[in-house]
Amino acid sequence: MKKAVAIIMALLLCLSFSACKEKNINGGQPSIDINYFLGVGQISEAKYAIGNNPDAIERDAEMQKEQHNHEGGDGHEGIISYEDYNGKEAYIVDGFYYCFETGTEAEGISLIIGTDTVYGFTAGISTKFEINSALSSMNPENVKSGSEDFFYMPFAMEDVDTLVCKNGNMVLKFYFENDIMISACIYNSDKWEF
Repeated sequence: MKKAVAIIMALLLCLSFSACKEKNINGGQPSIDINYFLGVGQISEAKYAIGNNPDAIERDAEMQKEQHNHEGGDGHEGIISYEDYNGKEAYIVDGFYYCFETGTEAEGISLIIGTDTVYGFTAGISTKFEINSALSSMNPENVKSGSEDFFYMPFAMEDVDTLVCKNGNMVLKFYFENDIMISACIYNSDKWEF
């Protein structure tokens, strides 16, 4: 009798462990409709989208700074930074670069660069094979990118493998070094040129 109870307890323990295991019904691919988000000019993890007025980012930064000051902080926690790259301007928020050409603020953000997680894929972890499989319905093109795609990097990058997909005038690029994702971007091809 004791052996039967022990076997039943062991089986229940095994079943409870297997029930806790995270299941991925998409075979490792994120369950995000990338084509939809690309079509509306948005990265699912990003706060702002293509076409948003960059002034909104600046207003959010000021409100955030006031809130931190009001809460007793020094006013610098989580504050958005700003960069000017020879006529290409960018606000940097939570690992995303929101870019526009100098003088075109009224037309909105034209390029969004993600340096961490983009559409469920993570830089430094996700592979080219995995992302290419997820994008297969969008017919990705495999090309090489040069340093012009990485104007925001402090060092030059040459001959980087790139998967490119399009939805109307919106373009999505995933960049890879040694078949591992290093970053990704979306942009409006009518308003941004590399």
